[in-house]
Amino acid sequence: MAEHWGEEQQPWAVVGHGSLRYGVSSVSPLRSWPPLVTPLSHLTLADPLTPLHLDDRPDSVGPGRPRAVLQVIDSLDAGGAERMAVTIANALVGEVEMHVCTTRHPGALRAELDPRVGVLGLRRSRSVDPAAARALRRYVEDHRVDVVHAHSSSLFLLASAYAAGPRPPVVWHDHLGQVEERRRLPYLVARRWFDVAVAVSRPIERWHAERLRLPPTRRRFVHNFVTRPPGPPPRAADLPGASGTRVVAVANLRPEKDQLSLLAAFAQVRATHPDAHLLLVGGGADTDYGRLVCDEIDRLGLGVHVSLLGVRSDVAAVLAGVDIAVLSSVSEGSPVVVQEYALAGLPVVATRVGEVPELLDRGRAGILAEVHDVGALADGLAWLLEHPGERTRLGDALAAHVAARYPPEASLADLRAAYAQAMARRARISRRRGPSSRD
Repeated sequence: MAEHWGEEQQPWAVVGHGSLRYGVSSVSPLRSWPPLVTPLSHLTLADPLTPLHLDDRPDSVGPGRPRAVLQVIDSLDAGGAERMAVTIANALVGEVEMHVCTTRHPGALRAELDPRVGVLGLRRSRSVDPAAARALRRYVEDHRVDVVHAHSSSLFLLASAYAAGPRPPVVWHDHLGQVEERRRLPYLVARRWFDVAVAVSRPIERWHAERLRLPPTRRRFVHNFVTRPPGPPPRAADLPGASGTRVVAVANLRPEKDQLSLLAAFAQVRATHPDAHLLLVGGGADTDYGRLVCDEIDRLGLGVHVSLLGVRSDVAAVLAGVDIAVLSSVSEGSPVVVQEYALAGLPVVATRVGEVPELLDRGRAGILAEVHDVGALADGLAWLLEHPGERTRLGDALAAHVAARYPPEASLADLRAAYAQAMARRARISRRRGPSSRD
């Protein structure tokens, strides 16, 4: 089935037995399902997999608990929200039927999904895509999805998919840290299409309460979390620079990550620590901002002292081979990468944004700097380069704090509670106003 579905072919929809009639780019995992193939103009193929067998599903998993959850996200490119979607799917697939829908393209993190997770790829090319909305709605119906878990802006695709008629319970997972710059009106309009909003930071939670006027029954704070992969610790990757001098920043090249301030700070560090080497891990070098970053590296004369590693599939191995980690963002929700730094036992210099102060235990488990404060970033990095004992102490402190403050079990319990809240609200509305109510 896979061989004739290359990207050079025409767009297709998969049409299957019985009610499995949605247009898709990919669905997984494979069992036994001979498809028919027919053209569909609005969707293109990702990589071909086949739908989940419905016969193996349990009829019930208990009151207030979903049998099937579909997470919806733009892509599974390397990023914090995308990492959380994969982590949640893999953590819950043993107890509920988990599905992930990527609305634009699959992304590198798709390879990390547990093979038991069902995958739907839509490859929509525009914000309003009626065919993608129909395909999503049909997938929800065919797989009897009990809760749709929409990450960030994918909420708006849900709104178009269920513009009329009944909809399933929806949990909106809000990762976007720039709450002060948001346009409020689109979210006020979209609030009718979700039941519970999940905030990953306290500023986001306050915005939900104050600006969207969501009552406690419609909002929940859920910490981001990371899980330690099974098996032995990763072997350190072979990296540029010398041991004891490597500084890493794992972030896609985007304006909100402010690599420009980091480069300015690193230029100051290099004046007193000529052996220091900065590793930038993440995509985006081919964007306008990425080209600006590359130009700034050249302008500051850092060409041999800064390495652009791009997107890496072995981030844990990269972290095992460096000495200091840095986050220079101007805006964050609750950056998963700081918890990944903690798993690696790295000392961290980070800007005071979003949930970062709490992640660094208000400066007791890391060094905090104000946004755009180039001097503070430089001083923190230089101090850690000069004090290897303090690097160890702060790395250990961060690892202990994150393990105690952000256990996966607590976040998963909060997510289950959010699912139960959403299901209960939708059930109340259906009883009060009838099955066609959308409010």
